Amino acid sequence: MIDANAHADRRHSFRVAVDGLALLWFKDRIAGRYRVADLSIGGCLLRDGPACDLGSEYGLVLHLPTEAAMRLPAKVVRQGTTDFGRRELGVAFLARPPWTEDRIQNLVIQNLERERSSTQGRVLVVDSNSLRRDVLVERLMSLGCEVLEATTPVEAVWELENGPMDIHTAFIARSLGRSDGRDLVRFIGSRYNGVWRVLLAEEPEHGVDTEADAVLHGPLDISRLRRAMPEKTPVRQARSSYSPA
Repeated sequence: MIDANAHADRRHSFRVAVDGLALLWFKDRIAGRYRVADLSIGGCLLRDGPACDLGSEYGLVLHLPTEAAMRLPAKVVRQGTTDFGRRELGVAFLARPPWTEDRIQNLVIQNLERERSSTQGRVLVVDSNSLRRDVLVERLMSLGCEVLEATTPVEAVWELENGPMDIHTAFIARSLGRSDGRDLVRFIGSRYNGVWRVLLAEEPEHGVDTEADAVLHGPLDISRLRRAMPEKTPVRQARSSYSPA
């Protein structure tokens, strides 16, 4: 957060990244619609909605995956914008009925278990487009991943060759300057067959043999990233050299 007047986030319980929608109600009207960025037993982080009055109390309605709508009294405890220019609201729950707290706790535990495999080792992002690379890195870090960045195939192979053998997933742009990202996808598949390869494509790769384990196109939101990640952390195998065309 870059707002100097924002309150410190005081949540001490585990928080997890979630996909969902939220409504803030003030008296009998909707004060704003937001995207839920993370969740804990004590509160949540909301993004991409209007400003609210810091310290004010609202009615919060959470629409989360696999859950019926939850209604909670809440207070806005911090507010600001990220380095990417998006508004963020830190919201604290003022009361939690036992049945609601149980549902939130179950969801937090499920997401922690799901993300555990993503945090064992590192993720490599290879993209010459700095804006898209920054957005992707931010999303992966919000999932608890340790991320390495490369802008060319040579830089990517250097990371694979010279760092610890703990890279379990590589996100590779379809276009890498003058290079075709699919060549790097094929090379990693042949030399490091324990690395899960995700191709970042501008358009759907219909009828194209990418040899990638997953293909992503369109918005790089958290739910799509989760589906593209491996379910279990693979084991790296083999080392070799690579001379990109």
